[in-house]
Amino acid sequence: MKENHLRSIAKSKYKKTTSPPRNNRSAENRLEQIFKAARRNEIWVSDITYIETDEGWIYLTVVIDLFDRKVIGWSISETMSAKDTSIASLTKALLNRPLQNNQELLFTQTKESNMPAVSLLLY
Repeated sequence: MKENHLRSIAKSKYKKTTSPPRNNRSAENRLEQIFKAARRNEIWVSDITYIETDEGWIYLTVVIDLFDRKVIGWSISETMSAKDTSIASLTKALLNRPLQNNQELLFTQTKESNMPAVSLLLY
C-alpha cells in the first residue's frame, strides 16, 4: 500500500444520532440498578440499537421482562420517533404479555432513548 501511496481510512463505529434538549430533565431512577424482578410483568426494560445498512440507519428497539429475561416486544424503524420505536415495541410487549387488572408495571429505558422512564398502572 505504501508503494502505491494508499492508506486506510478508519470508519467510526459509533454515530451519535440524537442529543437531548438543553432543558431535558431526567426521569426519577426508580430501578436504581437493581435488575431483578420478583414476578412476571413487574419490571420491563428497553433499549435502542442503531444498525447501519447499505440504505442508511435503522433502529431496533427491544423490551425485556426482567423476571425471565425474555424479549417480549420489539420494533424496527427507519426513524427515531418515539411512535415508531419505543411506543411500537411497548405495544407489542403489552400484546404478548397482557397485564392483569390493578397490576403496576415499571417500564424504563436507557438514557439514550427517545422516551423517558415511565410507570404504568392498568385498571
